[in-house]
Amino acid sequence: LEIVPTRKDGRWSSGRITTVRSDFAPPPGGVLRIEASIALPDVTGPGAAGYWPAFWTLGSSLRDGYTGWPGVGELDVMESVNGRDTVFGSMHCGVLEGGPCEEPVGLTSGPQACADCREAFHTYAVEVDLTPGAREVRWYRDDRVYHRVRADAMDAGTWKRAVDHGVFLILNVAVGGKLPEADGATVGPATEPGHPMRVDRVRVATRSATG
Repeated sequence: LEIVPTRKDGRWSSGRITTVRSDFAPPPGGVLRIEASIALPDVTGPGAAGYWPAFWTLGSSLRDGYTGWPGVGELDVMESVNGRDTVFGSMHCGVLEGGPCEEPVGLTSGPQACADCREAFHTYAVEVDLTPGAREVRWYRDDRVYHRVRADAMDAGTWKRAVDHGVFLILNVAVGGKLPEADGATVGPATEPGHPMRVDRVRVATRSATG
C-alpha cells in the first residue's frame, strides 16, 4: 500500500485510510496489540516541508466526528513531520486544554532518532495492557519499547475513558497542519509532491489475561 500526496494547480491531495471495524479492544484484563510495517516518505529538507505521515487510532465513538476528543482517547502509534530523521508516539486523553494528559500536546515520547526510517521498513506498534500489575500503554519500534504511559499517570476515570473500549485504525499522510508548523516548517512551493508512505502490513492481535 502506498499513500501518495499529489499537487495539481497548487492544490494538494493525499489519502487517509481507516478500518471498517471500530471494535478493536483489549479483552477484560488482557492486551491489545496494534502494529504496522511502514517506510516513511523518502524526502527531506525543504522538499519535505509540511509532510506529516501517521499511523494512529481513535476511540470508536469518534467514527462520525470529533465530539468527545480527547477524552475518548487517541493513540498515535507513529508520527513524523517535515522529513526529519525522527519518529514519535503519543497518547491523547482527558480534557482539551491541560489536564492529566497535557493537551493539546498529549503524553508524548518526544522525537526518537531513526536515520533510515524513510528508506527502510520498520515495525511500529502500540500495546494497551490492562493486565493487573501492568495497566499501561507501550510504544514499540522493531519490538523495542521506547515510551510508556501508566494508568497511575491520571485518575481512574480518565484512564478508563481513554483505553477501555474499541478503536479504529487510521493511516494517512497529511500535508501541512499544526504539528509540522510547530516543528518549524510550513508547506510551500518547495514542498515536493509524489513521495509516498509505504505500508507493508497491518496487524491487530489480543492476548487474554491468562495468556
